[in-house]
Amino acid sequence: MSYSALPSAEVAQDFREALEDLKINSRPEISNLTVIAKENTEYAQAISRELEDHIRKTRPEFKLPALYVLDSIVKNVGTPYTVYLGRNLYSTFMGAYTLVDPNVRKAMEALLKTWKQPVPESLDTRPVFPSDVTRDIENALIKARTVMLQHQQQQARPHKLYEARPDQCRQCGRRFPATEEGKRKKAAHMDWHFAVNTRVAESAKAVVNRSWYIGEREWIAYREVTSDNMNDSTNSEDGTGSANGTPSKAKKAKKESVVPVPTDVSQQNAHCPICQEKFDVSWHEEMQMPVWTNAMKVGGRVYHKTCYEEAGSARNTPTPESVLGKRKFDGGVEV
Repeated sequence: MSYSALPSAEVAQDFREALEDLKINSRPEISNLTVIAKENTEYAQAISRELEDHIRKTRPEFKLPALYVLDSIVKNVGTPYTVYLGRNLYSTFMGAYTLVDPNVRKAMEALLKTWKQPVPESLDTRPVFPSDVTRDIENALIKARTVMLQHQQQQARPHKLYEARPDQCRQCGRRFPATEEGKRKKAAHMDWHFAVNTRVAESAKAVVNRSWYIGEREWIAYREVTSDNMNDSTNSEDGTGSANGTPSKAKKAKKESVVPVPTDVSQQNAHCPICQEKFDVSWHEEMQMPVWTNAMKVGGRVYHKTCYEEAGSARNTPTPESVLGKRKFDGGVEV
């Protein structure tokens, strides 16, 4: 079909419609579009504009076939298309490059390399596009690779932080290292959550005033109350700690018949050896830690205080004598 008698707008429209049908890297379709461009070099400016608009507007997965059309036209037809398409080649190429996936980017980079060289089997030794056009694209690609590499490195940093502190609190997201010290700190942190949740539950039972947020200075000076810093403050204030660092709250626990809940999870569901029932858990405000109530520790084992005292009183109670008194056997032996 000859387009010589058609006006520029109609030729551009026919080229655009054929270009919109190109969805894959189809050699026959690309060759047909190249023939249209070759037969209508007098409309090269309009055809070049349609090709640039299509590459800019089409979906990312369809940009590479359109770029192959551009490549075929400039290599098989040459001027004047190299002039018109070379004017906006930087924006056309880089606009598509930023939207496509890594595999398409590699194909586009391969195209750019061929544009820096002469057309194969051509007598013209000049490159497809002038070096000043392709040089700007190359410089932009170097900057883009540097930015992407920095972005990948920055994405790796949070993962390193997560790997260093893999043990996460499910209530607030705070992280702890997978070490014995980290386990101890997490146990103290969970005790703090238990205390806060207990207070919230207790306050919900009664009518209370609105809770106000603390001020900036108080917030900065605030620190999480744990069993460790409660130990330090108790020992430093009243000096009741023993020589080996045993806190005074152990004496308080003994006096109040409470035993601190073990930090070892496997021991937190222990039973009283006498009644075989679990211990009741509550939060001790002064000790700032969860405790077993009505409990006492004897010989490394924890008992209900009431159970232990009842068992002890039963052992100490003498067996009453028979109300019938002694009687004699027939043989004269008292029984």
